[in-house]
Amino acid sequence: MSVIQNFAISTVEVLRPGFKVATGTKVRINAAAKPLSTMSFITFMIALFAASMMGVLMLQTFVAKGTFHKIELTQERNALLAERALLIERVAILESPRTLTQKAKELGMVSPERPTYLRLSDKKLLDGKGSR
Repeated sequence: MSVIQNFAISTVEVLRPGFKVATGTKVRINAAAKPLSTMSFITFMIALFAASMMGVLMLQTFVAKGTFHKIELTQERNALLAERALLIERVAILESPRTLTQKAKELGMVSPERPTYLRLSDKKLLDGKGSR
């Protein structure tokens, strides 16, 4: 008996002590497997290479698309920041005392020589020197 057969029989007997091994059987190992033909191996390698190149190309495409989207968002953010700065400047100009005085004069308002107050309890006008 060969070494492989002895190993297989002894392993079976150890694992299953009540198991009887049939006599006259041989363990057959097919050492001469049919080799892959050269043409099919080359075809397989070319297909594997093409699939990997397609994967790399798709990955690069997705990365480039993400980069362009990031650039567009950065440009939009810069434009919005510039518009915000312009609007803040316009609000500051419109809120300045000089602009408010000019707009009040255009509406026909005059600035008082002395401040006048309204007393709500008796509804009288009071100026700085006394009541009117």
